[in-house]
Amino acid sequence: DGRFSMQLIGEITAAGLTASELAQTVRERYTGILLNPEATVIVRKFTGLKAYVAGEVTTPGLVSFDAPASLLQALIQAGWLKPTAQPRNVVIIRDTGTGVPAVHLVDVKKLIEEAEIAEQVLLHPFDIVFVPKSMIATVQDFIDQYIDKPFLTPISRLAGFGFSYSLNRVPNWQGN
Repeated sequence: DGRFSMQLIGEITAAGLTASELAQTVRERYTGILLNPEATVIVRKFTGLKAYVAGEVTTPGLVSFDAPASLLQALIQAGWLKPTAQPRNVVIIRDTGTGVPAVHLVDVKKLIEEAEIAEQVLLHPFDIVFVPKSMIATVQDFIDQYIDKPFLTPISRLAGFGFSYSLNRVPNWQGN
């Protein structure tokens, strides 16, 4: 869960901190308890990053990485965006530890066009990435669910519709 406990100072949150930042936090927490507190943090193994990718991607679900990952890497691992996706409004929902999640809107089209920005959009452990449907896909779902299936499909099964045309000129009623 990104936290650990130490004697005398209790629980410390390590998630989101670098090794040097965590060492500084430990030193600060022991100040006043020990005379000259020293702390060194060595990361022996990175447990990996897990994030959830949902919505309009080919294979939604849990994605895992052995190192910090960008939003684009997570979308690639999820099979990329479906044609019905709205890439300009991808949502990242992040646990802030305060009980109120942070919500970030990301324009994936802009990330693709500007590589230096793409490297800045890193995922945190257990982020939720949601790719919404495009407006046209939502309208198509509405038509399919409320117009096509209930009305047009039964009618087309009862009566066949068709048309024909002739490439040969047919004389009109006046004989022309």
